[in-house]
Amino acid sequence: MRLSVVVVVYDMPNAAARTLRTLAADFQRGLRDDEYEVIVVDNGSQRPLPADVVAAAPANVRFCSLARPKPSPAAAANLGLSLARGRVVALVLDGARLATPRLLSLGVRAVESHPRAVVTTMGWLLGHTAPTDAINADDAAAADRTDAILGTIDWPSDPYRLFEVARLDGSMGWFGLGFESSALFLPRALWDELGGLDERFDEPGGGFVALDLYARALELPKCEPMLLLGEATIHQPHGGAATDRPPDDHVRRFMQWRDHYIALRGRDLPVQSPDLTYFGSLPTAWRVQFAAWILRQTLAEVPELAQVLARMDAAVAADPTPQGSAWSELYAVQAALLELQRAAHTSDADAWRRAYDATRASWSWRLTAPLRHLARLLGID
Repeated sequence: MRLSVVVVVYDMPNAAARTLRTLAADFQRGLRDDEYEVIVVDNGSQRPLPADVVAAAPANVRFCSLARPKPSPAAAANLGLSLARGRVVALVLDGARLATPRLLSLGVRAVESHPRAVVTTMGWLLGHTAPTDAINADDAAAADRTDAILGTIDWPSDPYRLFEVARLDGSMGWFGLGFESSALFLPRALWDELGGLDERFDEPGGGFVALDLYARALELPKCEPMLLLGEATIHQPHGGAATDRPPDDHVRRFMQWRDHYIALRGRDLPVQSPDLTYFGSLPTAWRVQFAAWILRQTLAEVPELAQVLARMDAAVAADPTPQGSAWSELYAVQAALLELQRAAHTSDADAWRRAYDATRASWSWRLTAPLRHLARLLGID
């Protein structure tokens, strides 16, 4: 078997069900269902996956649980790793993460390219901003908001549109430096060298256990650190111990976890900046959304830059940018909307409907969703 994927879940029935949907062979591309297995480890959920979800799971999905669950996911992850049969083993420590369609096949190819590969990907968060009304919510309370966001992109019919409604989580910076892996792919032998996760990280949520795991992986002798491009995991809000906490609470917990790490390791968490090998591709949807996300984040932090946006807008109108850039796509949307406006002023309702449907279905409309969202935030017509 080429690949085993270990997924840890805890009190996230809605989010975990969506995650498993993205790990199924009819969603993942480039791997047959007989080439990989998914091992789902429940860490003592009070609200486990629904029975119908478990019953409908593909044959390559196995479910297990800890006899004596613990607050930290470390022991649950180690159980899953001990059951893995693949030559490559991937760990998704937070079962609330949606996978993009080529994450598994690209991760396998990257590991198979080097005998001591340490492979991760960039993590994203669902939604353009953190929800203030549901940030403390549990999985059930967050489910409606998640469904509403995914409904705007008709997910999962065109799964790469997830990037239109997500933001980077910062775990891998902008193409690294990284300090945490949301999906870690290693050869079986390297997992054995690591000895799994350190179960002394016994706090709810695991504290720095994931950061410790990735740091130790990068310290393995002669390892080859790799970052997958064009693929990702997208975190769904579910009332988790870290990602879904209010800022003040998050800082307090972070400092507690840091103190615990120092007590265990006798040092602060190392900041490492290895030379990364980039593996993958940059499809248009990923590239444009990434650029638009950076633009939106920058303007959100420095409102004065709205004037720069206006000057760029005027310059592009006078001298259109090369085809394929975010700005040319924005003006393609503008042209489509003008055509739609003209159709709306005719008496031909069918022509208006055709123009509307064509505009909404176009790549230009999809790829510039963050830019149009930005324009609304800035009050630009």
